[in-house]
Amino acid sequence: MTAMTHLIPTMYKGNLPYTHSYPIGAEAISTALQNTPQIAQLKLSFSFHPQVTSLSFSERAIPVMGASYHHFDVRLSSSNELIKAGRYEEQWGISVQATLRTQRARVKELLLAEGLPRVAEWLATPRDEVWRYGRKSCEILYSPLDDALVIKED
Repeated sequence: MTAMTHLIPTMYKGNLPYTHSYPIGAEAISTALQNTPQIAQLKLSFSFHPQVTSLSFSERAIPVMGASYHHFDVRLSSSNELIKAGRYEEQWGISVQATLRTQRARVKELLLAEGLPRVAEWLATPRDEVWRYGRKSCEILYSPLDDALVIKED
């Protein structure tokens, strides 16, 4: 990481069993997303969902990373606590999900080559006011069966 790289703050990082690992770290993500317009607004989280990475899911595409956006208007029923906490302001986030330790190296390779550039593109795409309301995401999944990433946007 260069001296000028903004390190995206990590808001949460869950503990993992020895069978799992996070496929990519904050430094690599921060470097890859450095030139996105939201770099100063991004928050990073690392999580583990054992039901998603269990062996019964080994032939399905499993989530490994995602970018998210949410923004809602303050309404009469909006919580004052949430307003003060900034929850009604634009929120941009990056999430990383744990993978099986045996898949870590391959998933990291694919994220660096394809996944992170796609997330950077999603973040850099100009958006109109209609798009900037509600929840949006760009999810990166890994398919062990195809040994490839699958990208889903909504």
